[in-house]
Amino acid sequence: EARDVNWYRYVNNSPLNYTDPEGKVAWAAILGILSTALHTITNYILNKMPDCAKKCKDDCIKCCDSLGGWAHAAKGAAYMTANSACVGLFNPWLVSGCMAAVSSEYFTGAQNIQQSILSCKSSCK
Repeated sequence: EARDVNWYRYVNNSPLNYTDPEGKVAWAAILGILSTALHTITNYILNKMPDCAKKCKDDCIKCCDSLGGWAHAAKGAAYMTANSACVGLFNPWLVSGCMAAVSSEYFTGAQNIQQSILSCKSSCK
């Protein structure tokens, strides 16, 4: 699982056999943690959208657009930090695979945000 707290993932769970003398992977881990935090923020924002329906119609639509904008911003920041974490990997094949996975997840997430905005606006009365 990519988001678990496995402190030895960067050395394939074998810290006695592998090392990172240049400290490259430590930055990748930090960026990975930051990316996970930004995904959590995105989900928190999207979970706030139903609260918009409690407002009058014009304010509700503004609320949906505003929350959607913040969700897109957090998702974009998560994408950038995750890609930066991918670059910290040593193996070029891993880097390209990592970046492809991150891109796929980002575009799927962006589509979900758009659907959440539309759903939010349809609940405005």
